[in-house]
Amino acid sequence: ALVSCKAGEYNEALELFELALTLPGDGYDVRRVNVKTSPINGAIVPRDLEEVRFASLRQQQTTWYNIACVRAKLEEDDKALDALEKALSIGFDDFQLIKDEDDFKPIAKDAQKLIEKYKPKGIFDQLASFNPLRPSNNK
Repeated sequence: ALVSCKAGEYNEALELFELALTLPGDGYDVRRVNVKTSPINGAIVPRDLEEVRFASLRQQQTTWYNIACVRAKLEEDDKALDALEKALSIGFDDFQLIKDEDDFKPIAKDAQKLIEKYKPKGIFDQLASFNPLRPSNNK
């Protein structure tokens, strides 16, 4: 999807990003596939379990953010804002990236409103900007 986006093939990129949400990813869960119980006190038997894979939360956040960027490039402002809000609602918290994103220039005011809606308030606002991998601006 990123290759298509860089090549200017935004409709194709959009399809691929949306497809990515349905693919197995890093997230997984285990579900019981056999409702019978073990003869030993009704314990679950490992052979009765199945691993289910899906996009992890981080993968979903990133994909929704990328969908927002592509929709903005396609000048689908309302859909871009909807996708950005979806990313934020599931925990995307790189607010500076949103502010700096060139794709969001035409919708910058509305993107800023979304940032204000989802950015932590009070004592938690300092945590939202904390990233141990980024150099601190404090000297």
